[in-house]
Amino acid sequence: MTARYAWRNRRADPAPHPPRVPARARAAQLREAAAYWLLYVVALAAAVLHWRAGNESLAAVCAVMTVLSATAIAGTHRRR
Repeated sequence: MTARYAWRNRRADPAPHPPRVPARARAAQLREAAAYWLLYVVALAAAVLHWRAGNESLAAVCAVMTVLSATAIAGTHRRR
């Protein structure tokens, strides 16, 4: 937002501060971002790669992490 000029003395008025986001909303946004990152970048690809490499135990752990992150995403969207 640009600063507005006052009529007298042509000085710039400070721009208003942006609204503050509550801490709970910020924490929910961080949880959602972490869940998406865990789901799409790490857990799903790792589960497939471990399965193809023959390491079924780590593939199962990664699959569980994929389910947990999907649950966290769904829980965050339900609270909105």
